[in-house]
Amino acid sequence: MATKRKFKRDYIILEAKDINFRYSERALPKAFAKVEINEEKSSVALYVENLKCVKEGYRVVAIQSDYETLELGNILLSEQGKGEFVLNLDRNDIEIKGIAMLYEKQVPLIGFKGSKIDNYEEILFAGEEEYEEDYRDEFDDEDDDDAEYEYEEIEYIEIDELSI
Repeated sequence: MATKRKFKRDYIILEAKDINFRYSERALPKAFAKVEINEEKSSVALYVENLKCVKEGYRVVAIQSDYETLELGNILLSEQGKGEFVLNLDRNDIEIKGIAMLYEKQVPLIGFKGSKIDNYEEILFAGEEEYEEDYRDEFDDEDDDDAEYEYEEIEYIEIDELSI
């Protein structure tokens, strides 16, 4: 009997969400992603054009079907605003619902497989906000610890060795 092989290919079109990242005034930035899943592994390929080149590059993040994010890496663009990104994953159990390109706290490009996820910004930046809150709480707790203690100034008196 022949075994049924598992293979799946999805295309996701990414559209501009912030036109301030366009390379030229004449064209909006755009990209498409190809997600392939087979029995052994998965791969994500991303092709971008007309996007403003930034020195640090853009973070590429996938939104999975359970609404968890998966960091795919960074993409660096040419000075003409074009770039390619290919990532091979050693997992075959991912189900990607969306892919976004992020720059700091902004979403220049995002695309979805199927219906749009309305609260995508909350999902994409959820981990960062928690980290910032934990970081602030850590320092706030230290200040609270200082408030528990009362400090008293102590005056030292010098004693002459001869008078003893």
